[in-house]
Amino acid sequence: MSCGFRSPAPGRYLPHARTATSDPAPASPPSRRFIVKEDFAIDRRVDPRIAGCTAILLLASACLQSSPCQAGPHGGRRLEAAREQLIGAWRLAAIEYSGPHGETVDPYYQAGSSGIIIYDSSGWMSVQITAQNRPRWAVPAVRVPHPAAAEDAALKAEAFDTYYSYYGTWDYDTATSVVTHHVNSSIIPAETGLDYAQTATLEGGHLIFTVRSGSPGTETVRKKVWERLPPVKNTKTTR
Repeated sequence: MSCGFRSPAPGRYLPHARTATSDPAPASPPSRRFIVKEDFAIDRRVDPRIAGCTAILLLASACLQSSPCQAGPHGGRRLEAAREQLIGAWRLAAIEYSGPHGETVDPYYQAGSSGIIIYDSSGWMSVQITAQNRPRWAVPAVRVPHPAAAEDAALKAEAFDTYYSYYGTWDYDTATSVVTHHVNSSIIPAETGLDYAQTATLEGGHLIFTVRSGSPGTETVRKKVWERLPPVKNTKTTR
């Protein structure tokens, strides 16, 4: 890794440097290396510009010899700034789905679905997506498994098919612009423990997730477009 420095051309910035030839190996040509005079840094007659260039070269050499070079503090701040752009609540504005035959309704979500996704600075997240016009029925007094009438069973199935949610932790990779959700629990039990990675872009105040799947010729592309929600103003005072 060069750490932003280019290797200097031999002798270009070292007018007071001399070359030395090491003892040649029997089967290889002599190797050449630069030796900076010891009086270079303390000689007051040396041009300050030359001294500055030498310091840069020495710093570059130290960086080149270390493996790997450590990221500076600015890199950490850029990572945190990029991550902070995702923190908050986002409303589902649209789901776009396209396959080999063009755009169609997403087979996993119904047309016109709404939802919310929340990213917390602590590293936790949650998401809920619901279909339109979900059937209303009375809140059950008991939710533990028990025999249900045919009508109740149908209502339960429809409620399940029109609602999707999970929660877990999240992280963001600035190098690839990928957000990964680590599912702790989901309405679909089989998703617990899974990781969902999706490319994230910010465009005009919208957060767009893109997931591509399938092989060439059968590839599908799913995009979820999220719109940032404003902070909720608490008008009630509690004591």
